[in-house]
Amino acid sequence: MSETKFDTTLQSWMERSATRLGPVAAKVDDEYARRVLELSVALLLARLGPYRLAVVRSLEENEKAARAAEDVARAEAEVKTSYGRLYATAQAAYYTARADQTQDDELLKRRLVRGMPRAPSVFNKLGIDRARSAMNTALRYAEGALGVESAAVVEAQQVFDGLSTALDAADNQKARAVHTMQRLFQAREHAKSAYIAARQFVDGALSLDSDRSIGQLMPAISEMYMTRQASSSELGVEEPRDEADVIVGDPVVGPVVVDEATDS
Repeated sequence: MSETKFDTTLQSWMERSATRLGPVAAKVDDEYARRVLELSVALLLARLGPYRLAVVRSLEENEKAARAAEDVARAEAEVKTSYGRLYATAQAAYYTARADQTQDDELLKRRLVRGMPRAPSVFNKLGIDRARSAMNTALRYAEGALGVESAAVVEAQQVFDGLSTALDAADNQKARAVHTMQRLFQAREHAKSAYIAARQFVDGALSLDSDRSIGQLMPAISEMYMTRQASSSELGVEEPRDEADVIVGDPVVGPVVVDEATDS
């Protein structure tokens, strides 16, 4: 996600207000008004620092979460490709074993159906959790049917482990991003409250000096919402939303399916 317009605008308003109020405070005649204005500047700057830091950290954690999601998508695509090769190798081994007259054809077929019931075209349509489970089952079958040292088995195990690692990392990063976002929500509310309070202080202080320029020095928060609504409604265009999900096209690997009747 990108930094929201609200955060961008509020930070700018707080910074500019503090900059504008400094010279104003130095020129007012009323001593109490000057103290209030100086206090308002201090309040704005005190809340602006943590607010900016929270925005930056939230952006960083969300970027890390997006990249972790990309890693998961790549790992998932690799699993689908590897499953296709493993399926083709298992099919070849199955028909080779059937050529041996000493083998029980029905037993071989039942084991194949239990171990790898889905053709690659079906496997590729599974969600990530079901695909992970199906790949685990296929690996256990292939270890017995092909041997743990089979190139197809070794590759499949590696990409399966890679997917598990990527998922764990993505879950951890997502949790960090959510926690950081909660911190941003808190910092945003504190900054907003500080701006509103400072504006009220400034308005009161200026009134002691018969100054009614509050609208020029510190726009009301409500103007921020009004500006956003007007810009969208006048143009008749819906503002694009930030997208955190990364969609990666998975390659479809489809070795020749010899026995479609075994597919569920």
